[in-house]
Amino acid sequence: MSIFDIDHLNTVWRLLLPPDKRRPKWLAWGMALLSGKQSKQDTFFKGYMTGAENLPAYNAGPFRFDATTNVGDRIVFRITTSFHSAYGDNAVYEAIKYQRFITHFPTGDYLAPDVPPDSATDNPADALAWVSQYYWIKIQDNFIGANERVMYNASRLIFEYALNRWFFTHFHQPSSDDSVHSDIYIVPNQRLYDYLYMGPAENGYNYIPADYADVTVYVPLSSVVVTSINGANGDVFEYTGEDSAQISCTVKIYGSNLNYPMNDMDNFYLMLESNQPIKINSWYLNQLEIYYALVTDYELPQKAGNISDQQIKFNMKQIDTVKYPTLLNG
Repeated sequence: MSIFDIDHLNTVWRLLLPPDKRRPKWLAWGMALLSGKQSKQDTFFKGYMTGAENLPAYNAGPFRFDATTNVGDRIVFRITTSFHSAYGDNAVYEAIKYQRFITHFPTGDYLAPDVPPDSATDNPADALAWVSQYYWIKIQDNFIGANERVMYNASRLIFEYALNRWFFTHFHQPSSDDSVHSDIYIVPNQRLYDYLYMGPAENGYNYIPADYADVTVYVPLSSVVVTSINGANGDVFEYTGEDSAQISCTVKIYGSNLNYPMNDMDNFYLMLESNQPIKINSWYLNQLEIYYALVTDYELPQKAGNISDQQIKFNMKQIDTVKYPTLLNG
C-alpha cells in the first residue's frame, strides 16, 4: 500500500482502533468521518494510479454527446471525438453542472482553469461562486493509470496495444492468420544492412554485415608543406595532394539461434587474407565518396559469457580505385 491507494475506510480506521473498540457503531462512526478524505484520495491519487476505469465511485465512461450529465459525473473526453468541432484529449473531466444533452464541451470557457484567481481563494463561498460559472473541471490529464503506463515500451506488440488503447480501437493478439490484426498495427520494416564487400563486385564474393556499426572517419583535406624563408613576410605553403581517409570501425556480428556467427567470421577472415580492397556499401561512407578501403589492423575483443555475437574493431585506409585500378585485380 502506498500514498496512491490508501484505504482510509477499511484499513486505516481499523488499524487505528484498538481491538476491543472495533464494534460496528465505532467503525461506522470513523468511516463517516473519513469518507470525505477517502473521496479526495480516490479523486486525486487512486485515479492517477489505477486509471479512470478503475475508480470505485466514478466510472469514467467515454464521451457521448447524447448523454445526460449530472453534477459529479465523470467522462473521458476521447481524443478521437470530432463532433461539432470538439476534439478530445483523453483526459478525465468531472461535471459541475447538469446537462440534458452535452452541448457545452470541456474546453474553452466551459472548463474551469487550473489556477483560480486570488478572489476565489478568500473563503469557501467565493470559491464556490467562481467554480459554479463553469461546466467542467479537469481531474486527470490521462485516463490511463500510471501503473499501466510505466509498463509500456517500444517493443512492437506492446506499442500496438498502447496505440489501440489510446485511440479506443480494437487490439488483437498475434495469430497465424495474417488477415487478423489490430485496428492499429505496425508493419515491420525490412532491415537494411550496410555491408563490407570483398573484391570489385558484390556477386561471388564474401561479405560481412556491418550492422550496429560505429564508424569514425578522419579525412585530411590535403598535405601541406610549410617552408620558412628568411627575410620574407610569412611562410610559403605548398599543397602536395590529398591524403586518403582513415576509417575506424567497430561492428558486432550476431549469430542465429544463440549460436556463434561462424560463417560471418569465416568471411571476415577471407577478407583479411585476400589482400584486396574491400568494397564498401554504406550510405554514410559512400556520401563521403569512400567506396574501397584496405584493412590495416583489426582487434577481436572477447567478453565472458558472449557466445552468440562477436565484436570486431578494425581500421581501414581509403583506396582511390581511379588512381590505382590495378589494386582491384590483386
